[in-house]
Amino acid sequence: MKLILNGKDISQFYNEITWSGDKGQAARQLGFGVVVSGTDKNLPQITVPMNAKGQLINNDGAVLFDGYVFSKEKSIDNNIMSVTCLDKLILANKSKGTFNFEKKTPDAIAKEAFGSIGLSVGKAESGSPIDRKFDLETIYNVVFTAYKMENEKTGKPYIIRMNNGNVDIVEQGKIVAKYVLDGKSNLYNATYGENSENVVSKVKMFDTEGKEIGEVTNNVEGGIVEVYRQEKDEDPEARAKGMLKDIERTASVRVKGDFDLITGNAVIIKEPFTGLNGKFYIISDKHTFANNYHVVDLELSYDNVMEDIDTSTDTETDSSTSVKASGSTAQKAVQIGESVKGTKYKWGGTDPKTGVDCSGFVTWAFKQAGANIPGRITSAGIRSNPKALGFKEIPFNERQPGDVLWQKGHVAMQYDATRIIESGGVSKRIMGYSGVCVSNQKGRTFSKAYRYVGG
Repeated sequence: MKLILNGKDISQFYNEITWSGDKGQAARQLGFGVVVSGTDKNLPQITVPMNAKGQLINNDGAVLFDGYVFSKEKSIDNNIMSVTCLDKLILANKSKGTFNFEKKTPDAIAKEAFGSIGLSVGKAESGSPIDRKFDLETIYNVVFTAYKMENEKTGKPYIIRMNNGNVDIVEQGKIVAKYVLDGKSNLYNATYGENSENVVSKVKMFDTEGKEIGEVTNNVEGGIVEVYRQEKDEDPEARAKGMLKDIERTASVRVKGDFDLITGNAVIIKEPFTGLNGKFYIISDKHTFANNYHVVDLELSYDNVMEDIDTSTDTETDSSTSVKASGSTAQKAVQIGESVKGTKYKWGGTDPKTGVDCSGFVTWAFKQAGANIPGRITSAGIRSNPKALGFKEIPFNERQPGDVLWQKGHVAMQYDATRIIESGGVSKRIMGYSGVCVSNQKGRTFSKAYRYVGG
């Protein structure tokens, strides 16, 4: 294993290396502690400039990480400097561009967009041509949106990541780690859990006039009933089926290190004691190298879903000139929501301690503020039957802090006159990963507002 800093091999001078990735983060991260001293003549004089190039290369010569120093920290009570690097996808997450694509496939869009900032594309799944304009959008979101649109057509999830110096866009979960994990050889620790709190076992469908036209179900007992109101040019059954949710199954494991155990790949586990048996999808990984050992901590999911992003193109006109704060339950929900800014997005999540999706975040904030909310405040549920959740629809230009905002497939809360607070949405372009953040409302596609009135 070689650690290279600005072209120099400093492999003899680190105490520990961590190499990690997360589904909610664009760039992978490299962290290491390097021995430095300004007074000890027996120690080498290693300088770590900001934005220096950092690389991690395995014994076969493959470049595992290629990026830049983004932060460093040194204490006077020891000789270790802690350094954090981010790979080159951080450039795509920070750089913006304007594009007008006509009948271009996702892979062609990726090559043009990444090429505009000097990144080369390696493997890239293709797809159907699209027409799309992007104005001052981050390069990462340009490419991610193109593949999310393909995902909405085919159901195949994709992940963008660096590989040996190039950007790969591959089908998520298609690559399966070569080793089966089991407690007899390479599985050091495992925790497995199931949660049925968010199970949706039935979705009733209504047409645009509010007339019930059918329902879809799964075979999970004890789930809640959701409703879906058909929108123009949409297949109601397909959308309703997408709202059904099974029992959430998650796992955390510590295993013997291997380089293909990375976010976006899948892994087979056989561990009968905890119930960890079958194919899992890696949603987070952290590799640790120290003292000639290599271990990996993994967060796993049974569900292979692509991270969310708004793919609509419509924009709204903000006609609100003034939003007044209040001491209402809704305003308390905003204040409580603000207290968990930075929490990572987790599909189906309802608790900031482990991650929240858009509806999980809004529902949690209102319940913490004392609201009596039956079930979850989903985009489909609040639009179809706001009264059942304790809300009423209000004119969009009369919204106030704490009012719930709706757009297709997403909910958020009004934060102030010009901003919203949400989980997901555009948070990745702001924080570098998807989670809870306050963002500008300008250019967003929210078109309906709902006020909590109690239930």
